[in-house]
Amino acid sequence: MTRKHFKVSSALKSIIGKDLITDDFVAIFELVKNSFDANAKRVDVVFERTLSDDGRIIILDNGKGMDLKDIEEKWLFVAYSAKKEGIEDYRDEIKTKRIHAGAKGIGRFSCDRLGKVLTIYSRRNTDEKISKLTVDWEAFEKSMQKKFENIPVEYELIDSCEHKLTKGTVLEIANVRSVWDAFKLRKLRQSLEKLINPSQSNVKTPFSIYLKAEEFTSYDSEAKKNGQDHEVINGKVSNFLFEKLDLKSTSIKVGIDKKGELITTELFDKGQFVYRMAEENPYKTENWALSNIRVHLFAMNQTSKSMFTKYMGVRPVQFGSVFVYKNGFRIHPIGEIGRGDVFGLDGRKQQGTSRFFGTRDLVGRVEIDGDNDEFREASSRDGGLERNEAFIYLQDFFIDHVLKRLERFAIGVVKYGNKV
Repeated sequence: MTRKHFKVSSALKSIIGKDLITDDFVAIFELVKNSFDANAKRVDVVFERTLSDDGRIIILDNGKGMDLKDIEEKWLFVAYSAKKEGIEDYRDEIKTKRIHAGAKGIGRFSCDRLGKVLTIYSRRNTDEKISKLTVDWEAFEKSMQKKFENIPVEYELIDSCEHKLTKGTVLEIANVRSVWDAFKLRKLRQSLEKLINPSQSNVKTPFSIYLKAEEFTSYDSEAKKNGQDHEVINGKVSNFLFEKLDLKSTSIKVGIDKKGELITTELFDKGQFVYRMAEENPYKTENWALSNIRVHLFAMNQTSKSMFTKYMGVRPVQFGSVFVYKNGFRIHPIGEIGRGDVFGLDGRKQQGTSRFFGTRDLVGRVEIDGDNDEFREASSRDGGLERNEAFIYLQDFFIDHVLKRLERFAIGVVKYGNKV
């Protein structure tokens, strides 16, 4: 008996790159999450000359950075994840108390979705030289007969770079594949505002996102002049919290404790406490239980919809409905109207329009905390969560213990009006 080995075609690059990550925003999200996992306190997403042929996207963070060993053994090791294997520097993990947002080892190929050439500048300490790695993604597309590992990328050590890097990593993406105009950049900012849930326990240490596109500063000035701050592109991205809107509606909070033993429910109407109850958690198997989950859901009547539009500058139906966050980061595209309706809200509403809420009637979030490894993000980063037993339990829990209880109290209020 002889042993054979797989060969890997250079076409793998596109399969796990631009063919897998089919949304520009999701590609940006993946790179922002990588900065978070590198224990950065700040990441800048910079767009330069994006209306021209020589546009660039630059992702700059002040995380722990990489040296040659990190680049060879981690970044260039396809599908390998030191996060998943649990061998990342434990000292940083203890210091920041962050749970990693990514663990599949392919998020770095988001760069291929955004542009044709990637240059990485990185260093771990200020007294070290800067590692520079250049990847020409089109070199992997010339012949499928070539082996993936035989196509070279360029590495060198340099003393400085134009980005004035002291510590951390810079991803410089050139020959961008898409046009980033004011409309698209504004949509990106709005999406980034929903990316991180600041109320969730994974974000204990500061982590800020800044969006920069100097070509559109005059656009921002005009928006501010007209009192349309929600149209501004440049600046720090503020995380969105429904609670800050003080919506005059009925809401429900339901949580499962860390041990998966109790479900606690609290109902509120126009900010006034209505009731609280605790019960045993039925969502268990012999070796696992639905645990460490919180849901906050609002029933949107006409008054609250008007308030939402006034404060946010966008109608609730355009903003989204029920979002899912795992350890502080949103699982895309859950919550988007249409393809993000993973709880089947609109299909259910069609069975009884006067008895059930649909995506147009609800806004809120589901928070999954802790390890909860059973909830796995699909490899296709705009595919939401994998449809497994844990996901089915989550669906049942949301419908039976959250949505139905909210509907029993609020359907009549929303249907017949709510005087404030």
